[in-house]
Amino acid sequence: MKIEVNSTFYLSGVERGKLLALPHSSQSTEELNIEHPRFISSSKRADRMGNTFLDFSIKDRREACISVSYITERSSVPDVRGLSFLQESKYVKFKNMPALEGEDKLREALVLVKTRMRYDANQSVKSASASIEKGYGVCVNFAHVFIGVMRRNGIPARVAVGVPYGNHEAAHAWCQIKYEGKWIEVDPTAGIFGDILPYALWGIGEDESDVRSKVIGINPKIKEIHHVRLLK
Repeated sequence: MKIEVNSTFYLSGVERGKLLALPHSSQSTEELNIEHPRFISSSKRADRMGNTFLDFSIKDRREACISVSYITERSSVPDVRGLSFLQESKYVKFKNMPALEGEDKLREALVLVKTRMRYDANQSVKSASASIEKGYGVCVNFAHVFIGVMRRNGIPARVAVGVPYGNHEAAHAWCQIKYEGKWIEVDPTAGIFGDILPYALWGIGEDESDVRSKVIGINPKIKEIHHVRLLK
């Protein structure tokens, strides 16, 4: 699956930060181009999950934009050695996570999340336990709850972040689980799953704490615009 990505980040009041906006290291990438004004200094930094962050600083906290474009090809869900993705993590605890009773735990968990959660862009807490208790949240809350249910029932699960195909003003979170011997992708917000979803993958982690962009400054603001196109 070949994907073309064009992302622009508009920054104001920002002194420095890190952006998760580059293709995950497991993917083959062509024509990677990073553009920003000369008063921004930047460098790339990879972590243990294979995520590549763009670290940057802005002189005098001036308004600026950073643009990232590339073509990437996704052929499989990456494996990460040394991590089981079965344990509790910062935002994914087993409290309030129910046991699954059927044989098809994937579909049962998707139905459970759809039944127990409603999407609300104005209401978001961090932890899976609080999210399922309150019953609402955004995509990362749906992902945390689904991951918690999977791990509680012995299925390795982790969060993935990137952008689906189309035009968007924010990144999206979904899940990757090891199911019936192989890693696949599940989007509990949309209620879909497959070997690979048509999404540009930026990062993976135990939960959102591993895949979060961050900006620091005086009243820092960031606006995102993403255009993602499937090439084949």
